[in-house]
Amino acid sequence: VFAGRVLDVHQVRQAHPTEATVPFNSRVKYMATIHALPELPSEKLLVLKGAPEYMLQHCSTIRMEDGRVVPLSPELQALMAQRVEELGGMGERCVGVCTRTLDVRKHPPPYNVTELNFPTDEMCFQGLVAVLDPPRPTVP
Repeated sequence: VFAGRVLDVHQVRQAHPTEATVPFNSRVKYMATIHALPELPSEKLLVLKGAPEYMLQHCSTIRMEDGRVVPLSPELQALMAQRVEELGGMGERCVGVCTRTLDVRKHPPPYNVTELNFPTDEMCFQGLVAVLDPPRPTVP
């Protein structure tokens, strides 16, 4: 909802079509998509979405609120873990999002979503998405 107020999500999706999708895998705790970057034809955008603690393991940097990208220090990792805990305590489920670009000369398409012929390290942690998921009395 918020993103729709800031930018036209349909326009962004149309301008950056998905070229490959790695479905969610309970072993690695994420799903991945690779998108075209028409403004940078020699690069693709890799996006991982999943359990924040697993997303942070793939990241070497983090985007701050002011837009700066800084190294992901142990202190910032601890802060993210604290935020996830706080949000979880309020009945919210968190998803972490991280990105990186792929140089198509080093990692050319087609992308093999089974064998992952592209790197998933050196990512930039973009943030958390929290979804209200209150406890249900029927679930133990």
